Amino acid sequence: MPVQYKQFRIGELFDISTGSLLKIKEVPEGNIPRISVRSDNNGILGYYDTEGNSDARHAENFISVNFFGNAFYHPYKASLEMKVHCLKLKDREFTEAIGLYLTSVLNKVFAQKHYSYGEQLSSSDLKKQDLQISLPVTPSGTPDWDYMQERIAELEQERIAELEQYLVATGLNDYELTDEDREVLSLSGFRRDEGSDSAAAAGLRKEMKSFLLRDIAILDYGNKFDKNKMTYKFPSVNFVSRTATNNGISDFVDVVEGTMPFSAGTITLAFGGSIGSCFLQEKPYYTGQNVGVIGLPDGVTTEAKVYFTEALSRVCKSKYVAFGDEINKHFKRDLTVPLPICTDAANNPVIDPAKTWHPDGYVPDWEFMSRYIRAIEKMVVRDVVKYKDEMVQKTKQVVGVA
Repeated sequence: MPVQYKQFRIGELFDISTGSLLKIKEVPEGNIPRISVRSDNNGILGYYDTEGNSDARHAENFISVNFFGNAFYHPYKASLEMKVHCLKLKDREFTEAIGLYLTSVLNKVFAQKHYSYGEQLSSSDLKKQDLQISLPVTPSGTPDWDYMQERIAELEQERIAELEQYLVATGLNDYELTDEDREVLSLSGFRRDEGSDSAAAAGLRKEMKSFLLRDIAILDYGNKFDKNKMTYKFPSVNFVSRTATNNGISDFVDVVEGTMPFSAGTITLAFGGSIGSCFLQEKPYYTGQNVGVIGLPDGVTTEAKVYFTEALSRVCKSKYVAFGDEINKHFKRDLTVPLPICTDAANNPVIDPAKTWHPDGYVPDWEFMSRYIRAIEKMVVRDVVKYKDEMVQKTKQVVGVA
């Protein structure tokens, strides 16, 4: 039997409210997303500490609609800017699937209206008689929520099929651990996986030493730009601040004349705010205040940089505190990071006579770090594939194939 559809007024289906105006320059950074009128990044302007702000309006598990008519589903808690509307179903909570389905339908309707600065979508517009969406209905004429849930499940199955193709195309379908992978994990003390564990059986562990950061990397105190003074006419560069979310990226800004962005492949470290947050940056960027930049030697792989980033972050978060013993005092002086070192076949340290990296001649084992992260990556992919297989089975059950 063909699916039947019916027109519903948006104001009939949803409770509609609107965000509030905050002096965002006076709001400290934090972990709560701020939903703005921007049409990308799910509308997220940045992350702020708005929890205790009496002027902020928060919502959770909702659909936002900005005055351009861009709708986004948010399963998390967020604060909303003025001219951003909050939609919640009147008679039920969103499931993720229904939230995504309705967001798609709303965007199709709004796209036909061509909202702009000159003709903005207001909350009163959303409640008007002529602003309607078409939804599948049950025989009694009510929205068929079950069908919407199933339709998203079917689409998810299609995406999972695309994931399978991607894993094959990129070689990530080869996620079974080799004996070498297990050896690396055993030497590191990682015991999650079954199978060969000869290194652990022999009582071996990878030798670790603390290295001064200034001895193994090029260090910079960053741009120290004030985000509130950046411009946004033709944004093309990431802006990294002290946040712990979104890889430290809090905005997307214009190029600053006369200042080259830091290169992709370097590492950022938050001295304050979310202190110790450390990220490998994949694209060129500027930094805000209290963000350091770390450049590792040429030839260090992306995987080794990921290992290094996590090791440094753990040290900084455990040793330093904001407004007390802060990282910036130690950054170019005595900040150290524990790293695996090169060893011979008997697990004895390989000593560099030139003492390039360490006063005692120890050498960071970048290759081991790379191999360790690749092994972890395989385990993560394996978990994704397991999840994918479970979702395929669940989807078959939902759509009546299994």
